[in-house]
Amino acid sequence: MILKYGLILLSLHTLVPKICGDDTQNLQAFMDLTKFDYAEQCEHVADQKWRFIHNPQNDTLLHAWEEAEKNYAALKKHEVEVLQNNSHVELTDSFVEYQYYTQLKPGDALLNTSKLDQLISFSAKATFLEMRANQTDDTREEIEYLLSSNTDLERKQSTWTQWHRRFSPVLTDFSSTLSFVSEAATANGFDSVEDYWEFLSVYPGGYESIRSMWGDITELHNKVVTFVKNRLAEKYKVKLSDDGIPAYCLGSLDGNDWIPLASDALPYGNVTYSIKKKLWDKNLRGKLVYRSASAIGHTLLHEVPYASFWENSRFNQSCSTQLLNFCDRGTRVTTCHQASLTNFLTAHKVVAKVLTSQIGLASIENSPFLNSANRYSGLEEGISELFSILSVSPEQLHTLGLITNDTDTDHSQITSLMITALDVLPRLAYYISADLWRINMIKNGTFEPKVLLDSWWQYRKQYEGVTTDHTDIPTFLDDEFITSNKPYLPKFLGTLLAFQIYEYLNEGRSEVRYDNVVNNHVNADIINAIRGSASDSWKIMINKYLEVTEVNSDALLSYFQPLLDYLNNEPEDMYSMTTDQQSDIEHLEKLYASSDVTTTARTTTARMPKPKDVKPSSKKINTSTLPPDTFIVPEKGKKDTVTPNAKIIPEQEKPKIGESEYTDKINTSKAVWAVAAVLIATVAICVIAIFGRRRCVKSQTPKNRRYV
Repeated sequence: MILKYGLILLSLHTLVPKICGDDTQNLQAFMDLTKFDYAEQCEHVADQKWRFIHNPQNDTLLHAWEEAEKNYAALKKHEVEVLQNNSHVELTDSFVEYQYYTQLKPGDALLNTSKLDQLISFSAKATFLEMRANQTDDTREEIEYLLSSNTDLERKQSTWTQWHRRFSPVLTDFSSTLSFVSEAATANGFDSVEDYWEFLSVYPGGYESIRSMWGDITELHNKVVTFVKNRLAEKYKVKLSDDGIPAYCLGSLDGNDWIPLASDALPYGNVTYSIKKKLWDKNLRGKLVYRSASAIGHTLLHEVPYASFWENSRFNQSCSTQLLNFCDRGTRVTTCHQASLTNFLTAHKVVAKVLTSQIGLASIENSPFLNSANRYSGLEEGISELFSILSVSPEQLHTLGLITNDTDTDHSQITSLMITALDVLPRLAYYISADLWRINMIKNGTFEPKVLLDSWWQYRKQYEGVTTDHTDIPTFLDDEFITSNKPYLPKFLGTLLAFQIYEYLNEGRSEVRYDNVVNNHVNADIINAIRGSASDSWKIMINKYLEVTEVNSDALLSYFQPLLDYLNNEPEDMYSMTTDQQSDIEHLEKLYASSDVTTTARTTTARMPKPKDVKPSSKKINTSTLPPDTFIVPEKGKKDTVTPNAKIIPEQEKPKIGESEYTDKINTSKAVWAVAAVLIATVAICVIAIFGRRRCVKSQTPKNRRYV
């Protein structure tokens, strides 16, 4: 905080003498100072949301979060009004121009105030409803465990249906807020929703591109859908419709990725069993799996999460992982302490986003608050997906000891490819169906609840190969992106970009590799692209540093070509986990799952048997059971230092810091230094203004400029 306000003073000292100079410099100075206001409001929103998700029963906390969101939006709108006084400035610098329009067109914040408040309240209400639903007889985690493991199809369907129908009461509200997208587009100067979302995603022509790319991916996607459907039909001894896979058979409530189906869909049972069992045996869960994931960040980006991330995050909460960005104060995650392939992949994606944020904040001139607040980055999504791809490469699975050295090479390769396919391909289908569904509904002015529901399931069937017998179930209301009118376009683009970066790292060879996954050296080009995209166009940065002129599907298709060949040959050597292996995995899940795990959804405990040895032990830890990439969290305020492939004993879980404890200290310190900075700045400005006045022939300072 001292550094922050010190830099403000330095900026004032440098910029005030130039007030009478170049208009572009004046505009840049104004926007630089605006970033601090954005950062302050961003932190406040994150604080309020963090409190709410850990005490969702409290209506007061919900309203506090809502008010913080509304205040943040009001700030953006106010800054636009002030910035419009500079409309006479001729922009001659492309970077300043990008920053200017990032602030001038902030997205939904330009909506009519009453409609903006309605949108924010509805999104918060949908989140609240989901968490309230989580307080019923069965929590979300218990339901998803049933969906992924139980063999009773009728029970699956009944449970899945009952959960999603709890959202029906807010369907009418959604019909109203969906129409606000076109109004927001108009307020930002765009004639169509497509143009508006492409602008926010910093990728002109994006929807035309992803329609074309999806056409290229469709064959591969359909092959995987058919393969999974046949495996499920074999498991349940039923014939599934040619129309697609029933949504309640996808192993989760969302059905966006199919990793929960790994036990059923992966073709080689022994490899599947080894991975799932070793995740428990090696304790790759909670904080430890995030430390393991950080090793890839150290190798690729020479960056690991700061100590504050480990100290402030909560690794023993709900499995509905949430990553919150506290701007100046970094990031933190809330997740669960369970070992699963889903949590393993999620940990790598989250760590990638944590490191992307840290790199962006590394230099003060890149303060990315305008960009992260008002734009969506495909590069950030791409780095996140890249970490996930690398995490399940055969080499990495061997390194972590999740598969043994005597595992058949072809089997480990196909297993690796299928894991990534189950994660990536269904999400790509979901992203494009969710966006095109909304775009077409808005374009046609169709907002009647029944029409919305019918068309939703038509799009899911067409793009995802997912069906239901009950088209009155609004699964989209359990999706924060949809309820808050956010586009999935950058996630689609970022997922494809990940494979292009993977290909770039491996010098054009995009097959699954068996040597070191990232060539054991830091890649400066990726770091520079991340740093530049913190405050500039991510599309320009990937072209400048990674030689990616446009996102395309070629690298993804090349990566999955061995899998497509495998599926085309109708493999006959497949085998599932044995009954004993399945029972062993279930036993491990029940043995280690803690009965006192706190969930963000309710205060009652999960109905799992209490595990053995859940309390911290003073006995010496056997380091041979730890993954080779783990490391100790360093002293507070310092970065982690990782020694690759070093087996180091992890520290014990630290006690949680109370909400009031950390916020009181931060707020007090911030207030003291803010007051001090303002007083010193006032004196400095007066002195500089007096001595600099003679150089000013005529002031060109825009009205309402806050630094004069």
